[in-house]
Amino acid sequence: SLSRKLLARSASAMSQLDTRPVEGCVAKLWKDTNTARELFFSEDIGNYQLPRVCEAIRNAPALQSISLKLRYVDCLHSRYEITSDKLKNLSEAIRNAPTLQSVSLECKGLGSDCVDVLSEAIRQLPALQSISVKGCYQIWYSGMKSMIKAIRQLPALQSISLESRECTDDDLKILSEIIRDASALQSISLECRALIDNKVKILSEAIRNASALQNISLGTLVLSDDGMQILSEAIRQAPALQSISLDCTDLTDNRVKILSEAIRHAPALQSCIAKHQFDCTDLTDNRVKILSEAIRHAPALQSFSLKGSDGDSQPIKCRGKGQGLKGNDITPLRDAILHAPALQSVKLSGFVGYRSLFEEL
Repeated sequence: SLSRKLLARSASAMSQLDTRPVEGCVAKLWKDTNTARELFFSEDIGNYQLPRVCEAIRNAPALQSISLKLRYVDCLHSRYEITSDKLKNLSEAIRNAPTLQSVSLECKGLGSDCVDVLSEAIRQLPALQSISVKGCYQIWYSGMKSMIKAIRQLPALQSISLESRECTDDDLKILSEIIRDASALQSISLECRALIDNKVKILSEAIRNASALQNISLGTLVLSDDGMQILSEAIRQAPALQSISLDCTDLTDNRVKILSEAIRHAPALQSCIAKHQFDCTDLTDNRVKILSEAIRHAPALQSFSLKGSDGDSQPIKCRGKGQGLKGNDITPLRDAILHAPALQSVKLSGFVGYRSLFEEL
């Protein structure tokens, strides 16, 4: 997808791009360049493109980061179909990149057998610091299990981001051991179909005892009061936790209050993103008042983001008492923003009627 002018540049000129992503680059551009440190393929990769991708990886001995979008395309011609057998060459190329520090895979439509092959390559990268596997909604138990077991073998890992249809309790127990025992791990992001009470309980014990963990992102949370209490206690007790992003459903006054207590008393917390789904009635004026009180008294909180959605990605309109946020009830949030001791950034999205708040601020 590069322009013809760019294609005409010499290898020495191309080497100047090695510190930033190049969209849609093809292997021949890097054939004579040994200084490339980052390869980013913005287009979906099918079977017929895999040899070029493998060649690009092999011809970049200093490669530190790779981002791939692998897609299974259901069509009549077999050259588009990515199977585990056809991924073995890619896995071998990744496995033989000793300087690789970051791997990002978007696996659209790939099954667990394909992820098993990729996992075998990832587990043999001793310098890997960041792993991201997304778009894996066809991956069920076996595929996620093999990926988590591969991650366990990475001593230098600092960041984990996993997106899957399902995580079993056994998978989460292994992941929790990684969170608890990995001395370098600083960030964990987990997205699966539903994180219910028993699953969050498994993760919370690890979060509470993770000495280096600074960032947590969890979704989609479907918690009772007890589940929210367990998670909030873990947030409050995590010694190094600086940032949380929680995607919640089925909020009640009590659950908002429990979460607010965690925000208020977490000693190192600097950033909080609170998202809710489906209906703005989850965030009534009373619940925003509770959150505002937590923002006002959080000693280290520097950034707060409150996101709402009505299910259609449209702005939420204020709809009267008890049904969403009213323009007349911005006083608690305004006071919290003005008096929060460390607050530097506030973001409200999905709500209509808050222009007057920011004009006044």
